[in-house]
Amino acid sequence: MLTPTEPPPLERQSGKSAAFNSVAETPFYEQHRPDQLLLTKAVSNNALTRASLVTRDWTPNALVISYLVFSISLYTLFTPPVLKAFWFLYLTISTYIAAVTTLEAFDSLTPLQDARKALRKVEEKEWEFATAEGDLPCLDLVINADASQNIVLDHVHSMLERVVYPRDKLQVTVFYNETVVAENLDGQLSDIRAKHSAVRLIQAPRTGTVSMSTNIKHLLSLGSSSEITAFFECGQYPHPLGPRWAVERLVQDEKADIVQGRRVLSSWSSTVLSSLLSIEHDMIYAVSQPGRAAMWGFGVFNGSNGYWRTSVLQNAVTTCETPAVDGLDLGFRAFSKGAVTVHDMNVIAYESGPTTVRTYWTTHVASARQWALASARYTKLAFTRTPKGRRKRDIKSRLGILSMLLLDRLGAHAIVQYFCMALGLLFTRTPRSPLDLAYLIYLPYDISIWLIVAGLFCLDATVTIVGRARSEFVSLWTVPIALLLYPFLLVFKAVVDLLGQAKQIIAWCG
Repeated sequence: MLTPTEPPPLERQSGKSAAFNSVAETPFYEQHRPDQLLLTKAVSNNALTRASLVTRDWTPNALVISYLVFSISLYTLFTPPVLKAFWFLYLTISTYIAAVTTLEAFDSLTPLQDARKALRKVEEKEWEFATAEGDLPCLDLVINADASQNIVLDHVHSMLERVVYPRDKLQVTVFYNETVVAENLDGQLSDIRAKHSAVRLIQAPRTGTVSMSTNIKHLLSLGSSSEITAFFECGQYPHPLGPRWAVERLVQDEKADIVQGRRVLSSWSSTVLSSLLSIEHDMIYAVSQPGRAAMWGFGVFNGSNGYWRTSVLQNAVTTCETPAVDGLDLGFRAFSKGAVTVHDMNVIAYESGPTTVRTYWTTHVASARQWALASARYTKLAFTRTPKGRRKRDIKSRLGILSMLLLDRLGAHAIVQYFCMALGLLFTRTPRSPLDLAYLIYLPYDISIWLIVAGLFCLDATVTIVGRARSEFVSLWTVPIALLLYPFLLVFKAVVDLLGQAKQIIAWCG
């Protein structure tokens, strides 16, 4: 009798069958412990998968770090005349971006004043809009449910109970990607459906790639009588009159196809950090984006709190060669097809801010990656002809495309290179006092004085306008603090923009 630790003698195998011989030739641990072998292989595969994911996630970070180290090292080798040329180039580009940002901020005052004037007019009429409720079109509020069930249910309750809109013309759609969660949520929504029949839960199609175009195609293929479709992120609560303002704008302005609203970061805490996050949010959604639309003559849907004519939405997602990956991609896709997007500051949606530094970082990197993708896909619109039958792109809109999609991406490199050059000078010309450091970084050449003074003027003007357009969650004392921190914010956003570009490049290569 053979013991588990003793292999069969070779002389005993001569009279056995071929099957036995094949087993005997098999390694000993595979004969007696197949479960451990499978477990070892599974652990090995999981380890390789995790290593691959970690490598893919950290490759963009490694690229940006290498970019910064290489740039700093390179500037330590340049001669003073070469450094002067690069210094002037980067400072000129940065000053141009600051000037354009200030002009956009000034132009943002126009939609802000129009919104406040319209608000006063409706208040004087005791909240009676020009369009009667019976003449309002059907409205579908679509929630991209990617959060917990409690937040989704609270979001649905808020839209059904607080939104001021005729109930027989209002529909709420919950769009889900997770099958199990969707089934659980369907049971939770049964009580709500008993009271409100216009609530539906839709699961995203099971396709190999996830894109906004694919999801919207699936949504529209199920049929809907709504003439206007609005999109919201989960946890983004529209103001009770927000949908009414948006629909009123679309009804009164026949040229408008999309109404992009204002997103407000809601935080009732009085901490410095929460106020700074809120004012940064206002800088983007209350000043920068509306100002760009007013300055360049066209707006773009930014992914949420946007109201579409359903026919325009259908055209944007069905007549495209490549699917729109995200909301910004879809917004530029609609613009390329002649859709007109207007910004309305009365169309407000509230959302909570990031709770951790990781969330804050991830949100900004994701936004930067969206802009990198849009730049790669739609910069060509500045040079191509407008197809027949579509709204013609004039010179101003073409310059706006170049400014938003090309110069802003290059501007991020200019700001980072300026910063790397300053760090490189610290190694070659080590300052002996704080005054020497300030002179080295900001005033090493005579021409820099004029450019920096112009940049500081633009900075002060931009922050002042942001303070005027700030939401109710931003205290007035936060404005001077934002003014002091704004240069550091510019460097931070430039680095984030580079990381977003790197992530998109890695995504293309993968």
